Amino acid sequence: MAQAQLQTHSPVLLAVAEVAGLLGSLDPLPQIPRALALLGQALRADRAYLSEAVSDPHSGTRYSQRYGWCAPGIPCEQSNLQQNIKPYPAWLEALKRGEAIRVRAPDFPEALREDLRAEGIRSLLEVPILIQDQLWGFLGFDDCTEERLWTEEETTILLRIAATSFGQAVQRTRAEAALLQSQERSRELLGEAERQARQLALLQEVQQAVARDLELPALFKQVTEAIARHYGYDLVAVYRLEGETLLLEHQIGYPEVIPRLPLNRGVMGRVARTGRAVSLEDATQDPDFLAAFPGIHSEVCVPLQSHGQVIGVLNVESTSQTLGAPDLELIQAVAVQLGLALERADLYASLKQSETLY
Repeated sequence: MAQAQLQTHSPVLLAVAEVAGLLGSLDPLPQIPRALALLGQALRADRAYLSEAVSDPHSGTRYSQRYGWCAPGIPCEQSNLQQNIKPYPAWLEALKRGEAIRVRAPDFPEALREDLRAEGIRSLLEVPILIQDQLWGFLGFDDCTEERLWTEEETTILLRIAATSFGQAVQRTRAEAALLQSQERSRELLGEAERQARQLALLQEVQQAVARDLELPALFKQVTEAIARHYGYDLVAVYRLEGETLLLEHQIGYPEVIPRLPLNRGVMGRVARTGRAVSLEDATQDPDFLAAFPGIHSEVCVPLQSHGQVIGVLNVESTSQTLGAPDLELIQAVAVQLGLALERADLYASLKQSETLY
């Protein structure tokens, strides 16, 4: 008798051992379909599936089938895959207690009988998957050929080994996902901290230049070089407004330049006319965009103001980066400092003129 039971259970034990190996791999989720097939075949089932018990604050617990396997010739109930199914309360409570459900067609609950028979199920087995003593879901097996009860020995093997392997795989995947999310958040925070440090260093350098240099050409040169150096921007240019034309004061990185630009042309002209900054991730889509040379695809342009009046623009473009909101925020902060420098320069020029007159 013991030898016969061993021969009967050995396919199940072998399958469970192989499943444990599959789900113990570095990436267990892609192995689940193969694991279900191994268990379904070893148990002589017609279907095997993995369902998750999902809690909903409005409708309570629902089952959502995540993976499924069907034997050849057996229709798969794909309509149930990935859909929310309301569990039978008594079975749900049994699964929560860590108990398996073994039922033949004559013993199906009245509330489920019609639906289960419509799917061709004559016997079913559900084995709970518990994670930290909480029901995560269950392994399900259908027999569509004969009415039978899976043995207690088979059920025990599934409860103690197979369900544990699936639970550990889910738990490990959750932990790895949480770790990746934490690492990504850490990288984001580190990136933000580095960005703020670069911004602070740049603004400090600009402030020092503003305090030290009253000659505007030297100031424009130092500021544009500092912007390019701290942030690695390809192309930086400062234009000053004279009448209805923007005149190039200094630039970094341009093999070809636009030395003069009427206010009615280009993105820079629009910014100078309206006093509104722009950030263009894909500048080529803007009808006003003018490229000094081929390959420029992104642009940030902000107005330079003195005493509330636009007196120029600070323009950053790129052939390799996509410029966006953080870049706009940075260039606007630099533009404020430049605006203060321009106001001081105007004041200094006025004082010099007064000294000359008197």
